[in-house]
Amino acid sequence: MDFLIAMISVTLCMALFGGGFLAGWKAHGAMSRTKEPSAESPDERETRRAEAEDDAFQKLMSYSVETAYGLNREGRIET
Repeated sequence: MDFLIAMISVTLCMALFGGGFLAGWKAHGAMSRTKEPSAESPDERETRRAEAEDDAFQKLMSYSVETAYGLNREGRIET
């Protein structure tokens, strides 16, 4: 009897897992057909924001212990 209950449980779990996989596969297919790729170029404001963000990141990456303690006077970072 325990073997029969285990077989039914395993079969039910496999069916639920397979059903979820199939539903996800179908949903992915439907989403990929409806979503169109965007070929628009970024506007001026977005371009300036990206450049400012890149500049801030470069300043952050060039900051060092020497800059923090003022040991490299010639290479100071302007804030």
